[in-house]
Order: sequence, then C-alpha cells, then structure tokens
Amino acid sequence: MKPTSVWNLAQKHKLKTSPSNQPKLDELFQAQIEKKKNQNIKIVQIPFSMENLKKNFDTQKKFDLEEKDEFCLIHNLKFPDAWLITSKTEIMLLNPYRVEEALLFKRLLENHKLPAEPLEKPIILTESLFNGSHYLEILHKMTADDQSYSGSIYLSNPRLTADGFKIKLIPGVSISENSLEIEGMANCLPFYGVMDLKEILNAILNKTAKEVYECRPRKVISYLEGEAVRLSRQLPMYLSKEDMQDIIYRMKHQFRNEITRCVHGHPFFHHLTHLPEAT
Repeated sequence: MKPTSVWNLAQKHKLKTSPSNQPKLDELFQAQIEKKKNQNIKIVQIPFSMENLKKNFDTQKKFDLEEKDEFCLIHNLKFPDAWLITSKTEIMLLNPYRVEEALLFKRLLENHKLPAEPLEKPIILTESLFNGSHYLEILHKMTADDQSYSGSIYLSNPRLTADGFKIKLIPGVSISENSLEIEGMANCLPFYGVMDLKEILNAILNKTAKEVYECRPRKVISYLEGEAVRLSRQLPMYLSKEDMQDIIYRMKHQFRNEITRCVHGHPFFHHLTHLPEAT
C-alpha cells in the first residue's frame, strides 16, 4: 500500500473517532443570539408599593359599595377651592377646604383635651362662688382617682379634664365635709375660669350632657373653631382626586347630611344647575 493511501486512511479514521465540536459551536451561536436579544430589551424601573396598592384598593372598594349614593367628581377648576361635582339631580361646586375645616372642628370638639397648667394659688370652690350648692353636688358625684404618690385625689371626669380643669378633692371628716379646689386650668384661653366651669356644669345639669362635645364652654368652642381653621389652611393648595374622594367619604359618614356648612357658616356646595330627569 502506498504511503499516501495509508495517510488517507489514517485521516479518515481520525475524523470518525475524534469528538465533534458542533455542540460547542451551537452553544456559542446561541449565546450570541441571546446577547443580541438582551441588547434590544429596554428595561424601565417602575415604582411600586404594595402598601399603597392595598390602601387604594380599600378606598375604591368603599366607594364601589356605595355607588348609588356616590357623588361624581368631574374636575377641579383653575382655582384650588372648587371642584366640579355632580349628584343624581344637579351639578355643583364643592369647596373641599370648608368640608375639611368642619371635619377637623368635629374631631377637635369630640376628642381634643386642653392641657391644665398649675395655678399659683388654687381656687377653692364654694357655694357662694357658684351662687348655689347644686353645682358642688354635681362635682362631688363625679369620679375621682388617686393620681399622685402623695395620695392627692383629683376629679377624672373627661367633661372636666378635656376642658382644661384639674380639680382636687380634699377629703373631710365626712363626705359632706369634702372640699374641692381648682389646682390647674387651661391658660390658652383669655379670662378662662370659674364661670366657664359653671357653664360646663349647667350643661350637665340642664341638658343632661354626657359627652365631652355636649358641654364645651363657648370660649372653648371658639378656640377649637380657630384651631380647625388654622389646621385646614395647612392642606396642600391643590388636592388630588384620591384626596377629594377621601374627604367626600368622611363627610358623608360623619355628617350624614346634618352638617352642610363650615365653622364660618359658609356652605360646602354651590348649586350650578339641575340635571334633567331620565326618561
């Protein structure tokens, strides 16, 4: 056999027995294809908050459940204190700041507690100071708690403490000989004192006021109105649609059409036109 023939046979045998490089080539080509694909994909970062999603879902769910009573927000106007809104029968302007002002005032009236500052000289409460014994009788019937390590006893009724009165009970030999004195009082109101306490007790005596908001003195009411106005003015100048929906929801559930004006007496809604009845 010729040497060339032997060499050719050896080469053929080598080709048959040597491992194929095709898988590696396929892998390289596939990697190049994937690389090109990845280069063509544009990645955009989208902010996402599961907490906000749940909150928005719950808010929308509340509105969906009350669809039959729902106001329909159309759009805010160029000035911030007016939103165009419709009901089933009319088109109106809604002033959200007046609504929020009234909501804040209601919350303050029900829950706000005026801090009682210590008096330099306690005021001893007597029949002559009140012009009658029945006021002292009401105070003596109120709940008293031991509020200090010294054993001092103070009236803890929220109708007194929420209006800034810290009244100390001084036990006598008998219950009839117990005495009372104002040890602390709110100083955020001008000329606040015994006459305002008497106003609270009159509401309890004559109007059977059981809740804090039912026996607020007039000075406290005026003060809380001012606080509601001040807080409402801290709201953003332009409110989002979600903010408006929240205000309307709270207005409907807290006022139930009983309150329709702000603390200055201005209406929430301004009527524009009636909608024609569906035929």
